[in-house]
Amino acid sequence: MLLYCSMRPNPISVYPLVTKFKSHLYIGTCSWNYPEWQEIGIYSQKQSKHYEYLPEYAEHFNSAEVDQWFWSLESPELVRLPKQEDVEAYARLTPDTFRFSVKAPNSITLTHFYKQASKEFAEKPNPHFLSTKLMTAFTKSLEPLKGKIGVIVFEFEYLNKSKMPSLDAFLDRVGPFLDDLPGDHEYAIEIRNPNFLKEDISELVKKLIPKKFDVYANFNNHLEGSAPLSIRKLLEALA
Repeated sequence: MLLYCSMRPNPISVYPLVTKFKSHLYIGTCSWNYPEWQEIGIYSQKQSKHYEYLPEYAEHFNSAEVDQWFWSLESPELVRLPKQEDVEAYARLTPDTFRFSVKAPNSITLTHFYKQASKEFAEKPNPHFLSTKLMTAFTKSLEPLKGKIGVIVFEFEYLNKSKMPSLDAFLDRVGPFLDDLPGDHEYAIEIRNPNFLKEDISELVKKLIPKKFDVYANFNNHLEGSAPLSIRKLLEALA
């Protein structure tokens, strides 16, 4: 006989930990559109639109990663920017203390089109790579979220030698781009090349928090099958 027991744990709240670290630690998930989180006390009911979960979500976490705007590169001529309905809803449905980590469009961070793209431009150079013009259009579309964007994240894929021969070559390309960015946002870089990382990440985080740098920790569902449960483990470890 197989017995199945479903337990509903206490709702997960990040705010006691945030107070401990003087509001320099922002914890959230990489997405929040998971109706099944009703089972772990995050949501009380299923919503018809993804942003309608935000008011309840913000009762438990002080940050969230927005990654749906990352998938933007359609063709050399077509790049999708955020829907204004979504941007305005994110601003309206979260408290003033809430912060979003926003993934910049992959149309800016991809050196080449994916090999799964249409045959006519698959694996060909991306003309929008590190485009300041496109970045300006993107940040303009985010204006309703002014004050709630904690950081804009540039996610770079694993860069092989044919795409980026070295760390120095990467810095030579990215440095001038970063210098030209608007100064009214904070920016971060996410890279997939282990050899580009020159310091242990966990040690770096330990240095940053006491120095009052803002640290954003966004969890996906991979470890525990549910991001809030992974966050619970982190909170228990840091308590």
